[in-house]
Amino acid sequence: MHLEVPANSIDISTGAWGNFYDSNTGDLALGMIFKSKDHLKASVQDFSVRFARREYRVVESKPKLWKVACKYDQQTGCSWMLRGIFQSNMGLFKITKYAGPHTCLMNEISVDHGNLGKSMITTHLLGMVHQDPAYDIKFVQQNVKDRFGFEISYHKAWQSLKAAREQVYGTWESSVKKLPRFMAFVQKLNPGTVVEWLNLEEWVGCFQGQSLLASDRLHYSRESVQVFYA
Repeated sequence: MHLEVPANSIDISTGAWGNFYDSNTGDLALGMIFKSKDHLKASVQDFSVRFARREYRVVESKPKLWKVACKYDQQTGCSWMLRGIFQSNMGLFKITKYAGPHTCLMNEISVDHGNLGKSMITTHLLGMVHQDPAYDIKFVQQNVKDRFGFEISYHKAWQSLKAAREQVYGTWESSVKKLPRFMAFVQKLNPGTVVEWLNLEEWVGCFQGQSLLASDRLHYSRESVQVFYA
């Protein structure tokens, strides 16, 4: 499973290099280094959304190169741009060209920041979802607005919350795969527990194409019968 990358790149040892992106200040600079291309991208995204409050577009992206420019450079003449290149001698990405700050006006940006994507929101939600598995979708939009200052659509909020839950707890499919081992453990701790797996064809018409697991009579005792419909 792909794990989202936080913006900060200060997890690299400062013994040899010390020019890192700090998500508390949001400063980008020529010569700044990053653990990977994903860390570089996450840091530029964090800077653009939370601090510059401007949008950027990807000009060029290769395994060892990433170049971005102001989204409105052609319309406004804004010269903001950044280029990061992989340094083979360091094994890290480095900003080799940087022109800032933005000269475009803030009113060029949309209400829903174009660079405030699902991955960034997902990373932000991980801690909350870990604390509260039932963290409700109705809190996501307001939480994102409070944190980043931008409104997001219900769809983006739902997709981000879903991704956060899957990163913390796994997907529905991976959870179902763990069920046999879980039930075997229940049987071991509760001698006499009976587990019966049923495939009810009459449910197919109702739940065709849906990953569904329903349960009934979940009473953990010697007399109970665990019935799972999958």
